[in-house]
Amino acid sequence: MIEDLEQGDVAETVRVFFEQSKSVLPAKKSTLSLQDVDKYLDELSQLTKEEEQQNLLKRVAKRCTANDLKIFVRLIKADLRINAGAKHILDGIHPDAYEAFQATRDLQDVLERVQEQQACGQPGSLDIGISLMTPVLPMLAEPCKSVEYAMKKCPNGMLAEIKYDGERVQLHKQGNTFAYFSRSLKPVLAHKVKQFKEFIPEAFPHGENIILDAEVLLIDTNTGKPLPFGTLGVHKKSAFKDANVCLFVFDCLHLNGENLMKKTILERRKILEKYMTEVPNRVMFSELKHITKAPDLSDMIASVIRQGLEGLVLKDFGSIYEPGKRHWLKVKKDYLGDGQAADSADLVVLGAWFGTGNKGGMMSVFLMGCFDGRRWRTVTKVHGGHDDATLDRLQTELKMTKISKDPSRVPKWLECSKTMIPDFVVQDPQSSPVWEVTGAEFTKNNVHTAHGISIRFPRVTKIRDDKNWETATSLKELLVLYENSKQVFDDGQSSSALSSALSSPSKQSSAQSSPSRQTTTSSNESSPTKPSAAADRPTLTKRSTPNSETTPSKRRKLNGSSDGGSAPAKTESGSVVGLPPATLRPVLAVLSPSLEADDRLRRYIVAYDGELLQPEQLQLATHYVAAPGERVPGRVQRSAAAVVTADWVWDAIKLGRLPPTRPYAP
Repeated sequence: MIEDLEQGDVAETVRVFFEQSKSVLPAKKSTLSLQDVDKYLDELSQLTKEEEQQNLLKRVAKRCTANDLKIFVRLIKADLRINAGAKHILDGIHPDAYEAFQATRDLQDVLERVQEQQACGQPGSLDIGISLMTPVLPMLAEPCKSVEYAMKKCPNGMLAEIKYDGERVQLHKQGNTFAYFSRSLKPVLAHKVKQFKEFIPEAFPHGENIILDAEVLLIDTNTGKPLPFGTLGVHKKSAFKDANVCLFVFDCLHLNGENLMKKTILERRKILEKYMTEVPNRVMFSELKHITKAPDLSDMIASVIRQGLEGLVLKDFGSIYEPGKRHWLKVKKDYLGDGQAADSADLVVLGAWFGTGNKGGMMSVFLMGCFDGRRWRTVTKVHGGHDDATLDRLQTELKMTKISKDPSRVPKWLECSKTMIPDFVVQDPQSSPVWEVTGAEFTKNNVHTAHGISIRFPRVTKIRDDKNWETATSLKELLVLYENSKQVFDDGQSSSALSSALSSPSKQSSAQSSPSRQTTTSSNESSPTKPSAAADRPTLTKRSTPNSETTPSKRRKLNGSSDGGSAPAKTESGSVVGLPPATLRPVLAVLSPSLEADDRLRRYIVAYDGELLQPEQLQLATHYVAAPGERVPGRVQRSAAAVVTADWVWDAIKLGRLPPTRPYAP
């Protein structure tokens, strides 16, 4: 069963082994009704002890056929994999029903309002309201990689808010009752928010009913500065004696019976400032600045990064609150200038895990680490940066031994915490490849053994064929990199990198002015018109410096494309050669099942600097690519991802920019 689970579909594994069961035989004919299933699921949601849950599942199994049990498991996992969801059903009930459901997440309320309208015989638009104590999908932000792009998206000016490195919380207050919901609409752990019941009435003396959008984090009471990400954990928090949990409020969606989501951000902010009184180090306004000029935005970005803060969130003066939409912008160090200011290290592959979904049964998540002079220590696990062709090659190129997360089989040369024990370890770390791993920042994560140093949001950006285990980043060098990253651009070299990143033209708005790139696996430069010997190696994105001699017309010739937008030239092995612009850099795409086998589409998304995500990473996706006329799953409709056809990808590549998504709906 364990091996079958490695294929990535637990429900299918349950079905297969239930059919072979001798202790509980599958029913020959289904006797479950929808009401029975609903009753069982309600009962299961109330059980907290594992033994009680197992007893209920046994009762269910005795009434199930193998396929019944498979679907029951998928209901528990909230993914039926049937390519139909809430949008298809609710659109058939009322044109506004799905949008109302996204705002309130209260299906019963939406249906009752539709029925009332139908009973009155007065068809019309449905009020898109929100309900107290029911979470609203949070409004999101897309990555912004230049000042130029920000000013283009917000031509009338913007609110530039500090992006706090805490945990987003949606607070609901109804009289003396409080509820707190996370970014994924789940209840927040009590130890993180229980203190606010005392301070919210003090901060909102005239707020009887409120919905707030905020960030919760620990704040140092001596300095008034926020503490690092992750310190809200119940065990970590105890290590900070002079710190309080603080709520930084940045939006108000509902106040005393009035829905504020249709008001502009400026109007909502004025209401917030009118009704809220700060409680020092407990309930605070988010720090912001009104920006109308590009130099002012550049100065603020530079100041935030030099202070070691996470970044900025930019909101157009006229923007309303749109649940689930990515209409705000976020600026972070690793976004600017195509990652010129990002943190990276050259790490050695030490192990791997099986993937899930369509990557089930193959190594697709990798354990990366460094050498301390005696033993190998773990730094991060990474799954982004490789295309499918690369992953296929790695299955045979990496010399691995399967240990199936067994602590007794971890080799003596590897210093590894229990939670980081992989499915495979390399046979010889001194023969293992070196990869450049880039992320948002160096951070501390105690599950890793390189003095707790790790990389946040890691991705593979280059295979370093020019390096081996001796020239890769050592533990000593990693400590220096970590310390330097925390010096927040005080030194001249880092300041230069920051200035360069801020002044780099936006690839989001103009591919023509973007720096040249080369898709390769070798760190040695080779002619863009003649594939090097490394062309048969796994393909990865490599950044190179701008070449003043490479004009737009030359670039089109090197890419093998004309003004008509024909496809870039390829080697015999199918690798893209030349210098394709990073047009798809902001795109985090999930492909529908019907397109997963489209190797050409996958190759071009990666070649033009997009990133392919697994279906289970849908909550991180910016785009979901489907075939024309294909039914889109409900979980996709509920997500923040824009749903487009493959034509959107091809047109983006031809145009050198991201076109609007609405005309490309399946």
